[in-house]
Amino acid sequence: MSKTVLPFVQGASAGAGIAAAVSAVLAKIAPSVSLNVITKAADAPTGGVFVGQGISAEQLGSFSFNTAITAPAVALAADYPTLKNITVVRAVASDPECVAIRYRDRVDVLSASGIDTAKETEFLKQSFEATARAAVDVARARGAKSATLVVKPVSRNKNLNAIFTEAITKAFDKAGIVLETKTTQEVMNTLVMNPESLGVLVANDVPSSDILESVVGGLSGGTGLGFTAYSGSSLRGFIGAGSNVNPAGTLFATAAALNATGQTAEAKKLNEVLVNALQTAGSRTIDLDGGKLDAAAFAKQL
Repeated sequence: MSKTVLPFVQGASAGAGIAAAVSAVLAKIAPSVSLNVITKAADAPTGGVFVGQGISAEQLGSFSFNTAITAPAVALAADYPTLKNITVVRAVASDPECVAIRYRDRVDVLSASGIDTAKETEFLKQSFEATARAAVDVARARGAKSATLVVKPVSRNKNLNAIFTEAITKAFDKAGIVLETKTTQEVMNTLVMNPESLGVLVANDVPSSDILESVVGGLSGGTGLGFTAYSGSSLRGFIGAGSNVNPAGTLFATAAALNATGQTAEAKKLNEVLVNALQTAGSRTIDLDGGKLDAAAFAKQL
C-alpha cells in the first residue's frame, strides 16, 4: 500500500509531543498516511495541503494565505448549542515579498508620511476580495441571510480597515446578503451574553481579530479543541490551536486536511473517535474539565 505523506509544519512554539501524538493516532486510524514534520521555514510547502501547530503570526505571514476560517470546536457541540452557527472569517494580509514593514501597516504608516502606497493598496484590495468571496461562500453554505462585519472604530489601521470594509461590503451587496456592522466590543459582549444571535463574523487582519477567534474557541470548550483553516491561491493549511498538552485541536485539523485531500473515510473515522473520547471527562487532557491525560496518553487511548 502506497503511503500519502502529509506535511506537518511545526512552529517555533510547538512541542515535539504534538507531532508524535498525531503520528501515533494516524498509525492506528489512517495507516496509509504518514507525517513529514517540517521545522525549518525554508522547507515549508508552497502549494497543496498541510497541517500545523504552534505557528506564530509572523510565520503565518510568510505563507501565501488570504483567509482564515475558525468555527467552534465540534467535540463538545452538544454542550454549547448556542455557538453552533458561529464562524469567524478573518482576512490574512500576507506579504508578496520580504519587507521590513508589512503591507498591512504600510498603507497607514507610509501614507501618513506622504509616501505613495498605491501598490500596497491594490495588493491588499485583491487579497481582501478573496476573503470576501470566502465569507460569502460560508454564509451561503450555512443558509445565512445576514452576516456581521466586525470593526474596531478607534484604530491605527484606518486605511487598512477602509480597504477591507469596501471589499466586504461590495461582495455581500452583490450576493444579496445583509451585512451588519458591529464594533469588536459589541460582538465580544454578544458572544458571552447572547451568542445564538450571531452567525458569520467577518473580521480584518488586526490583533483584535485574533482575540475574537480565541473567545469563540474558549466559549466552546477550550481553544485546545479547535483549529483554523487557512487558504490562499495554491495553499491550504489547517492549524491546530491550543497548548502542547492537548493534541485534539491539531488532530481535528488533521481530519480536515485528510478530507481536503480526498481521504474522506479516514477523516470521518478520526473525527468520530475524537468526539467519542472527548465526551468522557476521564479521556480528556489536563487542560480540559475533568481531564488527567497528557498528549501521549490521549493519543494512546484513541
